[in-house]
Amino acid sequence: ALSYRGTVHALWRIMASEGLVGLYRGLGIVLVGTAPAQGLYFAGYSIAKASFGGGHAGSEASNFAAGVSAQLCGSLCWVPVDVIKERLQVEGQVKTTTQRLSGSLGAIRYIVQHEGFRGLYRAFAIHQLTWAPFNGLY
Repeated sequence: ALSYRGTVHALWRIMASEGLVGLYRGLGIVLVGTAPAQGLYFAGYSIAKASFGGGHAGSEASNFAAGVSAQLCGSLCWVPVDVIKERLQVEGQVKTTTQRLSGSLGAIRYIVQHEGFRGLYRAFAIHQLTWAPFNGLY
């Protein structure tokens, strides 16, 4: 198993084994997926705020519900982005497939072919448990 003694050691090991590109694996999907995810987040927040009566004059409960709703909407894009990014990032560290993923599109293709569409949402539940309370309070 591959282990690192710290951040600097990890940087040097990744650079030595994968080169500079190893530090930026998954960047493409993040650049492409950020705008739609943020758009869904803010649209979800606006719709929920109007529906629940949130905002400056709204109750804490309605503002919390609007934040959680926004998180759920944004996650429709964020979760697949995270799954793809993380698969690409660990690929150089752990050999989990017999075939190298050829960037973000290759990762999407591989996940959908081998795990189905649900594979892109593998982390949806834990993502909500992590981020929904924060967004509700924020």
